[in-house]
Amino acid sequence: MDFFTIIEKILGLLSVVFIFAIARIIYIVAFRPKGIPASEFKKVVQKIAKPELSKLGFHGNGWDFTKKEGELIYAFKFVPNSQGGWIHIDLYINTNIKQDYKGHTMEVVFKKMLTPKNKIQHAWHYHKTEKQNIAILNSILELFQEEGFAFFKKFEQYPECFLQMNNTDVDDYKKLNDTFSLNFSKAKWIEVLILINEKYANYKNALSLISAGKVLSEEETENWQNDFLYSKEEELMTFVNNEKNK
Repeated sequence: MDFFTIIEKILGLLSVVFIFAIARIIYIVAFRPKGIPASEFKKVVQKIAKPELSKLGFHGNGWDFTKKEGELIYAFKFVPNSQGGWIHIDLYINTNIKQDYKGHTMEVVFKKMLTPKNKIQHAWHYHKTEKQNIAILNSILELFQEEGFAFFKKFEQYPECFLQMNNTDVDDYKKLNDTFSLNFSKAKWIEVLILINEKYANYKNALSLISAGKVLSEEETENWQNDFLYSKEEELMTFVNNEKNK
């Protein structure tokens, strides 16, 4: 292949990339929902949503609002779309359980998008007038008090509800997802339950959950997690042996 042929192919490739870039710009300009910028919608959030969330015990600035109850931190987070036009709401429950292992940070955080009942995803589009955007925020707050509070309520018995779970519960992890309105894999449930049980020194149950972890297929877990599970076994076995010798 001579020099000019190579140049011709490179120019052809660049022209394809250029065409795709132009098409993307046209799509964004033509089809992106019209309305005020996220920065302007944020001002309406501060004016309308912030005081209402404060009445419900959630405090913050900008897009994030939190409420602490016992050992849990409940969070309400506005998440603007990176390309503008709309926003969705994420609900978090942070347990403050975090552990670093071989460069990977494992933490127990429960997360759910705020949606109408029986919907998986939902977003709200910005509008041009303040009146319309106030109506959007009021609908968000109303839905939060219906569906968001129902999600948070599922964790009222924390941590006891998780300390009582064993590998039989993990086997039926889809039922756990239905119970807590989550979408965890079996591997994720095992990780979460082990971390919670370790946090509250419920070592016997953690050891049982490690046994459940050993039967996971490669498709259900990452190598780092297997390493983590096995690395804890000696520590937990020592605890169990000490219990037997008492």
